[in-house]
Amino acid sequence: MGKPSILSRLTPLLEKRRTPAVWALLAVVLTSPSILSGYYQDDHLIRLRFQGFPNLPGVKGAVLDTCVFGDGDPEQNRVRMERGIWPWWTPEDWKIAFWRPLCSLTHWADWRIFGDRAWLMHLHSILWYGLLVYLLALLYRRLLMPPWVAGLAGLLFLLDAAHAFPVSWIATRNAALSSVFIVLVLYFHDRWRRDAWRPGMPAALAALALGLLGSEATVASGAYLAAYALFVDRAPWSKRISSLLPYLLVVVVWRAVYDALGYGVSGTLLYIDPLHQPVELAWGVLRHLPILLFTQFAASDATLSNFLPPLGIMIYLCIAAVFLLAMPYVLWPLLRNDRVARFWALGMVLSALPVCTTMPQGRELMNPSIGAMALIAQFLAFRASSRRENEPRGYRMLAGGFAGLWVFLHLIVSSVSLPVSSYATLTQNEQIAVRLNATAPADSAIRSQTLLTVSTPADLLAATLPIMRAAANEPTPPYGRVLSAGVRHLEVTRTDERTLRLRMDDGFMTRPWCQVFRNPVTHPMKKGDTIRLTGLTVEVAEVTNDGRPVDALFRFDVPLEDPSLRWIVFKGMAYVPFTPPAIGETVQVKGPAFADIVRWFLTQ
Repeated sequence: MGKPSILSRLTPLLEKRRTPAVWALLAVVLTSPSILSGYYQDDHLIRLRFQGFPNLPGVKGAVLDTCVFGDGDPEQNRVRMERGIWPWWTPEDWKIAFWRPLCSLTHWADWRIFGDRAWLMHLHSILWYGLLVYLLALLYRRLLMPPWVAGLAGLLFLLDAAHAFPVSWIATRNAALSSVFIVLVLYFHDRWRRDAWRPGMPAALAALALGLLGSEATVASGAYLAAYALFVDRAPWSKRISSLLPYLLVVVVWRAVYDALGYGVSGTLLYIDPLHQPVELAWGVLRHLPILLFTQFAASDATLSNFLPPLGIMIYLCIAAVFLLAMPYVLWPLLRNDRVARFWALGMVLSALPVCTTMPQGRELMNPSIGAMALIAQFLAFRASSRRENEPRGYRMLAGGFAGLWVFLHLIVSSVSLPVSSYATLTQNEQIAVRLNATAPADSAIRSQTLLTVSTPADLLAATLPIMRAAANEPTPPYGRVLSAGVRHLEVTRTDERTLRLRMDDGFMTRPWCQVFRNPVTHPMKKGDTIRLTGLTVEVAEVTNDGRPVDALFRFDVPLEDPSLRWIVFKGMAYVPFTPPAIGETVQVKGPAFADIVRWFLTQ
């Protein structure tokens, strides 16, 4: 079989037996800039867990539950609402609790061995990625021929720039860990089915069980196992189906224990429980799968789609649809003649379904990229070896365009963007959060005051302030109150000495970054709902038809000018002091436009 000329110089390396080890070393080297990126977002919550939550009295969390953000305990949820981590509209049973004891154990080991040293924790995560690349290169060698195609697939995978974020973010180590065990499941299963290696089945089942204890994402192994049974396994259909049943049993037992221990999600729109919310999952697949598949092959970032205005989302989806409609036409000659290619294609699509349980994010694509990079490598090899004389001119041009695009994006561009993104993505986002939170009051007086944020662009953004300050032992207010988040226009009226009325536009709790702490579908709010916090009572005065607040009264126990209250509002892309209006007066507060946020982000 011929080789593409652009890859001819790499061919000797692609075919060497030591190539998997070389690729693993290269993966470690290219993601090593993340060692300098420090902590980011959820990393601070992990630190606080091991520190014992200093400066956040009453907040608790088990050390082996680093992936539990809220356990559904009303008492703990109330404590976090008091501290300003959760907003006032959080339901009592709010829960985002992932059972990942194996992943939590790796974080605990970090803390016990390395202490509060981020660079060593990053190195630990990088080594997991190196192990993943090594094992996947071995799996590719078993399933892809000739050997140089397997080597190319391994190179494409390790260079995938979408991997920079999950590898460089300490809190998402579970992504690489999960993929390691998925690859082990497939490797041992293939040895069992094709080589009749009897230890393969128990080894694959053990890998699946361990992977599920590291992350729910390991269920994606079922996607590849189903595709394997359909296209690779040559046994009679009854034996193919029966070969999958032990894996199904492991998943059923795991899920039963998962539920019995109280893990899962509730009251949030950030995540969908596929077992308990099948309708929402189906809708999530329709909305998110095209974006995820497009960004996987086009090397863009799915996260962007969450911040686009409606017109931008429509344009984005149209581009994705055109791209994805062309792909089956381009790939069909390969898929028609190669059952292994069909295996990778189906496994990739099915493994992307669990990712649809949350809003589109490039960091969730590590498991689908296992199949995607193998498919791209096979397509490049197919184009290099196929005879072009009988091809329609239109197809030849389109297929050549896709081949050139994938070589350019996934070999050339990614080789540069992977190391750059490994450092810059988290560092830039963290610095923005640090600079923004630094504009909020940080003097010693704040340690005895209630910090009142009239409006902020995102509910999750407000949660970072007490968490980051407490982790860094900086001045942290004992109480925090976010009155509104994500609204475009807000009317603030003072009705008496101690009461504010906030009338919000209908954008409240509609955008992805403001749907974290309440799902109005499962937890709609009603007129008259009252939330009592220390020094404050919130009463919902009006709601939309779908249960989102529009008008709310905030009654304080002291006058609004009392020195125990510290007022701020988000304005000009910073927190600035806010002065409550006089009795009977109304002030207008405008949220930042999408263009303002983009402009500010690009200039930081």
